[in-house]
Amino acid sequence: SSSSSSEVQFRITVTGTVSHLGDDGSTPFTVRTARMSHSSAGCAGYDAIPPVVNSSNGEYYTQMVFWHGSLMIVGWGWMLPSGVVLARFSKHREGALWFRFHRVLQPLGLAVALVAWIVALVKFHVFGSDNGGGDEGKAYYHGVVGIIIMTLGLIQPMIAFVRPPNE
Repeated sequence: SSSSSSEVQFRITVTGTVSHLGDDGSTPFTVRTARMSHSSAGCAGYDAIPPVVNSSNGEYYTQMVFWHGSLMIVGWGWMLPSGVVLARFSKHREGALWFRFHRVLQPLGLAVALVAWIVALVKFHVFGSDNGGGDEGKAYYHGVVGIIIMTLGLIQPMIAFVRPPNE
């Protein structure tokens, strides 16, 4: 039987951080990838390589972390606390304007946090063998705390519906 092989040449640029390099430079090392992109100069068959490789530690992962964190900061760090502060310090005033703002900020803040949580559940595999975050322990515990907090956050509005009326 005859076998044939073909050779494909390509160039790739990896930008990242090298760690675990020994003093003499001979020990194995790891590269935490920040970005990978192809270089088409002088390379045959480069069309098969995407411009940005969506590796677990690459640019796509970094964008998802950015969106997850940004949405959580807006939801949990700004909107929900603003609604609480309005309720706490404005309820003594006449009129129900504070309550209208509270009723908008609270569900909207929780919805923004829910979107961020969905991004985390879909894009980050912190409970699997490959969590993509580099430090499995921290990612795992961040995921556990996130599930607990979001579960409590989603239960809290249900309590408002069963709350007895003010007298």
